[in-house]
Amino acid sequence: MKIVILLLGLMLCMPKSSFNQTLRTYEKDKLIHFSTGVMVSVICSEIYYKQKKNKKEAIVFGMGMGILAGLTKELYDSTGRGNSNMKDFLWTATGSTLPGLSLIFHL
Repeated sequence: MKIVILLLGLMLCMPKSSFNQTLRTYEKDKLIHFSTGVMVSVICSEIYYKQKKNKKEAIVFGMGMGILAGLTKELYDSTGRGNSNMKDFLWTATGSTLPGLSLIFHL
């Protein structure tokens, strides 16, 4: 977690042109998928924990919901209503598992 905070702090200290170049390098769309996976996972974990008071179950539930959200979105896109892309799903799944893994190794 300290590493993530440090990296975010460094990104904020970069000159605007360097920051824009970094975003171009990592594709904005993939960053959105990653961020969405993180948000869905954390929110669902928190809701589950408030209901059941079990940290490990909450972590697994949050990961699962984030991955399910990414899979559902890509299945929706594959019906012709968007651009289905396996990389988008992988970025969402990675974002979904990262908060849980950081908590598992912290516990």
